[in-house]
Order: sequence, then structure tokens, then C-alpha cells
Amino acid sequence: MLISAFTILRPKLPVGRTNNTASEAHVQLESGGSNQDNSSLHASSAESNASFYQALSAAEEAWDLYENSNDFSALSDCVTHSKVALEHGPKDDPERHIILDRLGLALHRRFKRMDKLFDLEESIEYHKAGLSMCPVGHQGREYALNNLGLALCTRFSQTGNPADVDNSIQYHEEHLSICPIEHPNRSYALSSLGSVLYMRFTLTGNTTDLEDSIRYQEEKLSICPTGHSGRSSALTNLSQSLLMRFGRTGNFADLDNSIQYLEESLSISPIGHEHRLPALTNLGAALYTRFEQTRNSADLDDSIRYQEELLSIYPIGHSGRSYALNNLSIALLMRIERTRSSADLDASICYLEEQLSICPTGHEGRLPALNDLGSALYIRFEQTRNLADLEKSIQHQVEKLSHCPTGHSGRPHALTNLGQALLMRFKDTEDFADLDNSIRCQEESLSICPIGHSVRFPALGNLSQALQTRFERTRDEADIEKSISCIKAAANYSVSPLSGRLMASTDWISVARKYDTSSLAEAYSTSLYLLNRLVLLASNIHDRHTRLTSTTTTSVGGGEIAVEAASHAIETGHLQSAVEVLEQGRGLMFNQLGNYRTPLDDLEAKNKELADRFRELSAAMKKSTLSHGAGQKRIVEGEDQIVR
Repeated sequence: MLISAFTILRPKLPVGRTNNTASEAHVQLESGGSNQDNSSLHASSAESNASFYQALSAAEEAWDLYENSNDFSALSDCVTHSKVALEHGPKDDPERHIILDRLGLALHRRFKRMDKLFDLEESIEYHKAGLSMCPVGHQGREYALNNLGLALCTRFSQTGNPADVDNSIQYHEEHLSICPIEHPNRSYALSSLGSVLYMRFTLTGNTTDLEDSIRYQEEKLSICPTGHSGRSSALTNLSQSLLMRFGRTGNFADLDNSIQYLEESLSISPIGHEHRLPALTNLGAALYTRFEQTRNSADLDDSIRYQEELLSIYPIGHSGRSYALNNLSIALLMRIERTRSSADLDASICYLEEQLSICPTGHEGRLPALNDLGSALYIRFEQTRNLADLEKSIQHQVEKLSHCPTGHSGRPHALTNLGQALLMRFKDTEDFADLDNSIRCQEESLSICPIGHSVRFPALGNLSQALQTRFERTRDEADIEKSISCIKAAANYSVSPLSGRLMASTDWISVARKYDTSSLAEAYSTSLYLLNRLVLLASNIHDRHTRLTSTTTTSVGGGEIAVEAASHAIETGHLQSAVEVLEQGRGLMFNQLGNYRTPLDDLEAKNKELADRFRELSAAMKKSTLSHGAGQKRIVEGEDQIVR
């Protein structure tokens, strides 16, 4: 969420002009019979002048009242009186551009309250007319350029017309060019241009616009030191652009800087401050993004904390509440994977049910609410085995699918989730209609997911599971052959995360070991390859050890794969393969053990004898092999001495 970076710039009418001239017109009206030869013309002119100045004064008072009290009726009065002033005022009045500009601003503000597009259209026309009266060098041109650019940007956000955003950028660029360094309004010009360039980037994807936006926002921040009223908005808007660039480039410096700026923005935007809401929104999203990259649970916990505060700011009925509910529920569901907290799960479901209740059919938030609520209920069913949750999950997934006709981007995901829920219900009810429908859902999902599509991987795994389930009831060989084919494809689906592929490969081992050993050797080989890749990419020693030994990473346990593969090779008479597999497994384990070592400098400084003994044992381990029993015994004895 960007903070509105557009600042209205409005020159004032010359002090005393309204009252003095209106008084003169009033005198002319009172002395109407003194010049008999042109009395009618004079009276008419005086009456028109009086109407002009009275309307001008009333418009000024109404605008001031609106700005001070946010009284909407005063804003409409300003529009009415300004139009009267334009009607009765002289067309060559050197201050006419100020009336045009204020009328354009009032109409723009009224559009934002009433959402009537004709107000915005009128606003743009009046701003254009005002700009036409301010040639290059005119003191009013700066204000006219800024406010016309603002109105065009607003219309772009409503209609998506690229011409509006292009013209807005043109006007804001000229505005910046006449606000040199040290100019009091340069920070406003930088904000406006940076924001509208960001908007065009979101339309076109042109990274030049994003880079320029960041450059202008960085300059804006540099001239808004600590304590400056514009610093919080500058921090929030720059962080949003940096977060967007991170999404394009993957540069972690952008993500970290974005979070740093948002934390500062939040620290200087206390509860009740107008900029606290966008800071909370962006900081929650940025921390969640970093959690997805690093899996640092502290980032996820902080993201949830900020999103909970954000939700408390949005009252029931606020248009932003739906998105706050959805984002918070997703973060809670993610935390459940680590904590298994039933409280988080219940809260997530509660938030999603509220979101669904305020998103009627046709609302853009209804589809994500249906999808996420269906998923959350499915997760709770897995924990509690409460069939009511599963029934509700299926109900929501069916509704989502009904809103995703053929060709809809959400159809593959809806089919896959519904198919899995139907399979789970079949296992409780043994209703073959559910099993057959589950298989049909997964098959259709695969048929519309080309290679590289993110849903293709879970669809392959789910279809394999459903076909295996049907084979176990019907013994149809075609089902088990297709099941193995699907899980093999999932294990080799290169665009999916390694952890998921490893799980698929070990599932492949399990099903092949039960029903078709012809592919078992290939399944073992694939698993060892994926395990090696996964361990090598671990970020630290603890993760490497966990991935080698965890039975959650693989269905058979990472350390058992090589032994089982060798056993299978021996059983089938492939002794050479057995030796190769054992060497592959041994190399994996010992290479990673080598990574566990840390420099001995600190130990040597405190106990040189112990450090030397450690080096001796390390060298012995390198030279040893699994067949050297004496060597193994010596090492164990040495380790025992160190432990004692």
C-alpha cells in the first residue's frame, strides 16, 4: 500500500482583494442615479461584479470550512460558489487561474467522497483551463501542473487508460524541473513523480519506471530528515518500491532495507497517525515475504503481530477489512505448520468465515476466502477427524469451482483441492463416487496445467495417491501403473522445491516396493540425488543434519535410503550397484560431516593438547573405510577419551 504522495498545492488570492473590490461594487450600486447617461449599463456591470466577488468570498470561506472541519456540505458549497464566480468574473482576470484551480480541487475531493466520475472529468477540465492561463515562467504554473497531474493519476486508477498516466508523468516531470534543490515544494514534486512512475510500472512492468521511482523517492527521503513531517510517508513509499524490486530481482538488500524503512516509519507513526495503517500493511507483508525466503519464525511472528493490529484498526464494514482478514489468516495457517497450534487454526478459520460473510457473490475477495477457508477446514479435519469440517471444506471448494469455469486461472487449483478433499471423504465413507470424482478432478487439473505450472506438482501427487487407493480396492493394474507414473513425474518435476520432490521420490519408493519393483532402483537413485542436492543447499549445519536424519523430510528417513537401496540391489543380484549405492551414501554422510567442523583456533588457544588430539582423530576418520574394523575401534576409543 502506497501512501498518497500527492500534495495539493494551492495559491491564495491576494490579501484584501475580495473585500476591497466587493466594497467598491457595493458603493456603485448605492450611487446608481448619479450618472444618468449610462446608469443602466453601469448598474448591470456593478451587479455582475457584486455577484462575482460575493461568490468568490463565499467559495473561499466554504473551502476553508471544509479543510478545517471536513464538512462535506461545505465542499459542495465551494463548488457551487466557484462556478458562480467563474460565470460572473471577467475572462481576462489575471487571478482567474486560482479560481479554476480551486474548483478543480473541490471537484476532485468530491469525487473521492461520492465516486461520481463526472466530478473527476470536470475537475480535469478546470485544471486544464487553469494551466492554459499559466504559461512557462508564470508563478501559478507549478500549482497547476501538480494538481492536473494528480487528477489524471486518479482517473487512471479508475479507468486504466495509459494515456492518463503518461500525461500525469509529463506534468509531474515539468513540475519537478521548476522546483530546483532547496525549493520548498521539491519534496512534493519528488513524491508525486515517484508515485505515478510506480503506478505506471505496475501497468507496464517497465523496470526503468521502477528504478526512476526509487531514485526520486530516495531523494525525497534524503531531504526529509528525522522529525520532518514528510518522513513517514517517504519511508513507506520507498519501502514499497524496494519490496517490488525485490520481487523482480531477488536482491535481499532491497527486502532488508524495505523492512528497515517500514520499522522506522511505524516507530514515528503512533496509534491514530494517518500513516500507521499503510506502514502496518506493508511491514506485515514484507516480513511475511522474508519469512518465505528464510523460514525465520521470528519474521512470521512479527508479521502476524502487525497484521493483528492492522485488523483492529479496520472496523466492521471497512473496505480494507476483507484483505486484512485474508492476509492474517494465511499467516496463521503458515505458522500452524511449525507450531501445530489449534488456537491459531481456530482463529484462522474464524477470520476466514468473517471474510466470506462480507464478500458476497461477485466480490473479488470471495474466491480467495472460499479457497483458504476450504483449506483451513481440511487441515482441522486432519487434526480432529471431525467430518463436519470436511463437509464444509468440500462445500466451499465446490462453490469455488463453480466460479472458475473452463479457462479461469483459478480452476486448476480448485480442482486439485476439491479432488483431495473428496479422496479424504472416501477413506471415511467408502463411497466410490467420491473416489471416482477425486480422480476426475485431478486428471482435469493436470490436463489444463502445462509443464511449469505450479499446480501440476500437487496434482501429480494427489492423482497418484487416488489411483493407488482405487487399485487397492479394485486391483486394476492400469491404476497402479498410472499411479507410479504420476509419482515418478512429481519426483522429477524440476520446477518444484527440492523438499517436495524428495518427499515424492520416497513415496515412489514406498509404492514401488509394495506393487512394482521394476522401478524401485530408479526411485532409490532419484531419492539419493535429491537428498544430496537438498543437504548441499541447507543454509547452516543444523539444517544439514536435520535434512539428513529427519523422517519428516522423507517418508522413509534420509539416513535409511542408501542402506535400503543397497539391500534391494543385493536382492536382485546387482552387487556392483549395491557397492556404488553404499559409496554414494557414505560420501554424502562424510562430506556433510566435514561441513560440521569449525575452526580450531579458539580450542587451541585454550587447550592445545585437546586440539591436536582432535586433528589426529579427524585425520584418522578421513583415512578410514567402513570395512576397517580396527580403525573404527581406534577412532571410537579416541572419541571416548575426549568425551571423558
